Amino acid sequence: MKPKLFISYSRSVKTQLRPIIEMLRYDGFEVWWDADIPAMADWWASILENIETAKLCVFVVSEKSVQSPYCLKELEYATKRNRPILPFVIDDHSKYVIPSEVTPMRNQWFLYDGEPAHMLTQLNNAISTLNWNLYNDRASSRPAEPGKGSGSIAREFQQAVSLAENSLLDEAMKRFRMVASLDYVNWGDECDGWITRLQIYTDIAELAEHRATLAKASKRWSEYAAHADYDAGFDPLKVREKLSGAPPISQPIKSISIPPAAAPKPKQSPTETKAYSTTLPQDIGSARRMPIVEVAKSAPAILRITPEQNRLLKIMLDADCPPRERAEAGREINKVGDPREGVGLRADGLPDIAWCEIPAGEFVYQTNTKLTLPSFNISKYPITYKQFGIFIDAPDGFKNAEWWEGLHTDGLREQKEGPGNQQWKLDNHPCERVSWYDTMAFCKWLTDKLGYEVRLPLEEEWEKSACGTDGREYPWGNGYKVGYANVCELLFAGTYLRKTTAVGIYPQGESPYRVADLSGNVWERQLNEYNKPEQRDWSNSANRSLRGGSWAYYAESARVAYRGSSSNSNRHRRASSIGFRIVCTVPSPAV
Repeated sequence: MKPKLFISYSRSVKTQLRPIIEMLRYDGFEVWWDADIPAMADWWASILENIETAKLCVFVVSEKSVQSPYCLKELEYATKRNRPILPFVIDDHSKYVIPSEVTPMRNQWFLYDGEPAHMLTQLNNAISTLNWNLYNDRASSRPAEPGKGSGSIAREFQQAVSLAENSLLDEAMKRFRMVASLDYVNWGDECDGWITRLQIYTDIAELAEHRATLAKASKRWSEYAAHADYDAGFDPLKVREKLSGAPPISQPIKSISIPPAAAPKPKQSPTETKAYSTTLPQDIGSARRMPIVEVAKSAPAILRITPEQNRLLKIMLDADCPPRERAEAGREINKVGDPREGVGLRADGLPDIAWCEIPAGEFVYQTNTKLTLPSFNISKYPITYKQFGIFIDAPDGFKNAEWWEGLHTDGLREQKEGPGNQQWKLDNHPCERVSWYDTMAFCKWLTDKLGYEVRLPLEEEWEKSACGTDGREYPWGNGYKVGYANVCELLFAGTYLRKTTAVGIYPQGESPYRVADLSGNVWERQLNEYNKPEQRDWSNSANRSLRGGSWAYYAESARVAYRGSSSNSNRHRRASSIGFRIVCTVPSPAV
């Protein structure tokens, strides 16, 4: 039986912790964090009681937690009760001073890389090495609640959160208003944020109660869940379940045209909807000026497929076969060679890219906007470990400074540090632990080798590749379907593989253009800036967009319209949940 865990953390990282808590519980741990405190219970007494009944304390190190009197008092009491302390650093600790109360922890430090599955693995490994005979309970008097004035306000705020999490939304909003009136300088912004969030959530919940307004509720929920400040895991009234059978969203559609790269930008008045443009920097994705070419649609290579390869392929591509069996067949075929086009290398040793053509025309973008794109090609699969490995190993590849010219100094530093360390070193799995700068350099290198330009997708291109023309929610249609993508399916009582799979083993999840793995497996890096997606400057260090979700995240993030973000300047920039695919315009814009 696994031990009870007490989680000490700052609320500033609660959204990041929620999927970790769910995963720990799914793995068999009894987990306690303050979100479990019943409404109107004595907050501080509940915290101390659960420290006493827990076998181990996980202290989440963050900029806020090391300054929080509550977190530090929890740590102090857990230490006095002789609990093992496992510290997990969840942010960049080089940006703040860790006080003496935190530094003398008795176990090694763990760095959270943004992926819950890795934290689970680290925790299980650490617990397996503990000598429990050294951690017998020690009697210690209970400490007083930190502070008096500010402490009482903090307690009122925590009670308000507890009320909200226990579905007492009106009472919670009253409590938040009271806290804000007592000390608006320190608590006002956070209370106002909660009140706004609860008002929106309550409105959606009311819409979800009636069949006639389910579609409107579904639209509002999608917008709510995609909001950076709101945690879609907060759902005390079970709105998500009520919307599971909602009809497709029908709404007015705005029409916008995206001109080809060579076309002039249309003039626009301040009242017009802002138009996106595919116009890119002149040398984007290429080191040299490339001639205009048509992408070759070569005939499939004639391969000798062995009986064993044929047997494994039938399992991998059988949509009726359970995901675990398909994933295992994908790992097995890697041992004898995956013969599929677009997964490995060409005869000349360059990446073999299987291109899917996306025709020019109009499509629905972000559920309510019509855009028009010129035609382009997108790789059927994410770039695989085998394909990216050629770039790393080539004498004129990763180490060649030419491919990094023009990138931000963070990228130049990464090139000197060397490539990331792939988590799952299987040739037919997507490459991961690649930064945005790594992918930009790869595209410039491959452009030089192929003779035509390849680059990261724009979000608009990626989304059309995923949804076709009708603005569907997932590549296969509206509504998540269990077994259609490599994501964390725990909310649907489905499969959670906890790792990447061979590319293309979810054939039922392909898009209308037969593009694979656009939902799940790995997040896919985009050319756009996250906060300013219309920007086309690739020489800065701005956060860049991610699309498609991954093996480590829930199905909500695998929706076609969901926009994720990745920093280019922190240690999470190379994560095993992030990869990429490439596009090529027809003809190439580099003229």
